[in-house]
Amino acid sequence: MEDIFDFCALKISSRETPYKATRFWDPTKSGLAKLLAEARIPREGHKSIPGKVPTCVDRANLGETAFQRAIYYHEGKQVLIREDSRYEIRWDDIELPITFSPPQGGRGRRRCVDLIAHTEKFGHFLCELKYAGNGHVPPANGADYAILEALIYLGIVKKNYGALDEYKVWRGKRSPFNWKEIAKGNRVLVLANTGFWKRARTEGERIKRLRLEIEQRCGVDVMLYEAKDAILQTKPCANSDQVIPTLGNIQDLVYIPVFS
Repeated sequence: MEDIFDFCALKISSRETPYKATRFWDPTKSGLAKLLAEARIPREGHKSIPGKVPTCVDRANLGETAFQRAIYYHEGKQVLIREDSRYEIRWDDIELPITFSPPQGGRGRRRCVDLIAHTEKFGHFLCELKYAGNGHVPPANGADYAILEALIYLGIVKKNYGALDEYKVWRGKRSPFNWKEIAKGNRVLVLANTGFWKRARTEGERIKRLRLEIEQRCGVDVMLYEAKDAILQTKPCANSDQVIPTLGNIQDLVYIPVFS
């Protein structure tokens, strides 16, 4: 199978539609090329204790971070539908770093995965979240970006899972997991609200071809899912500058495939 990093590098360097935006190919920008360059840098593992993840977010931050917290702390049942079967899905951890600090004591942003998912059928796998409240998604931040970003994150876990397990990079507040299982599972979930997938559905055949190409060349199952009817709402927080994001419009969350 083809190396994940090599596959993604070829894709984003092509500058073909929809990869013309600098966010894909320019390593000086905050985007995929920069993420990929960082992923290739050798770094030594070290003890890492992820901090507490608050339920509250800033009032101005009602996007992906709020969506992440609302899903993670949702109290109702959550179900993933695949091939006419229903699988209860749970979230075993949130916002976990998968990279380590640069060598020689350098500083740098540590890349984090949004959620660690689990179902009885598929075990543990990474989940990348996206949210577009108004349904407007620029091409530079659409489905292609989300898919390749999730794929690179899996590549980083494959590279670092030994150190991530050795240094116990998890909170352990919910059901336990190990990074090796995720690395060997070869599966990622891109989960977003209905509005995010609006543009992608107009390009469905092309995106399905990309997903198939990743499966054939990298051996990775990319699951593209919609959080059906999920609409962000808020509740008051003790800090008046913040709110508690919820998906209070529905009790049970159902995740459905974007493409059949």
